[in-house]
Amino acid sequence: MAAREASRMLARRIDKRQREELFAEHGRLVEVDMLTGLDRTGRAQLAKLRWQIETITDADLARDLNIYEHLASTHELVANEIAALGKVLRQHGVRRR
Repeated sequence: MAAREASRMLARRIDKRQREELFAEHGRLVEVDMLTGLDRTGRAQLAKLRWQIETITDADLARDLNIYEHLASTHELVANEIAALGKVLRQHGVRRR
């Protein structure tokens, strides 16, 4: 987990110009790959660019994903508490109307 957070911190430091350059280079390599194919070096470069873009995207979305994860966890806890309460109420003969 610490490695992921460190990676996200570094990715957040990449400015808009650098991001645009990464996306442009990725697009160029994809186009070359589709038209003529890439050699081993080109495929490795494309894989590296994809990894960088995924890391940047993950960093951009991480805060929102963490919030959603927390909400889902809280929802699960509340659902479990409601289920436990329902069990206790049934044990005491309390029924729904």
